[in-house]
Amino acid sequence: MPLKRHPALAALVIVVLLGIAAGAVVLADKNKDSQQSTAISNQTSSTSSTSTPSTSAADANAQYKDGTYTKEGSYITPGGQESITVTVTLKDGIVTDSSVQNVANNRDSREYQSLFTNSYKSKVVGKPVGEISLSRVAGSSLTSSGFNDALEQIRNSAKV
Repeated sequence: MPLKRHPALAALVIVVLLGIAAGAVVLADKNKDSQQSTAISNQTSSTSSTSTPSTSAADANAQYKDGTYTKEGSYITPGGQESITVTVTLKDGIVTDSSVQNVANNRDSREYQSLFTNSYKSKVVGKPVGEISLSRVAGSSLTSSGFNDALEQIRNSAKV
């Protein structure tokens, strides 16, 4: 007895197989987006303890030479190592002016450095250099750790 093929059943099987294939493509694309989102989220939500110096009582009580100092601080992101160049002007141990130069290579890091640059000054200018330690500025904790690294180098250079 030969098997009869039902065109409606064959069409249904094809539609189901296409649906399964489309679902697999959507899931694979979601997984890729999720991995990228996780990398960006890690940059905004994690804190890097390896490059974030802590200010000690010695830093807070130290004497600093007046002048303008520039140093480059580095930090690690999900996309690799990045850096930020920090310039501060000191007068009697107080930061009277500050600027940063964004030198990131990664697109996401450039975006976070830009957000940081637009928001950090109020947390630095007018403050004693020995007491400054930024943790998160404008959603960027990793750029803050690079800033802290550069500031620690500046403190060491400016100590009397």
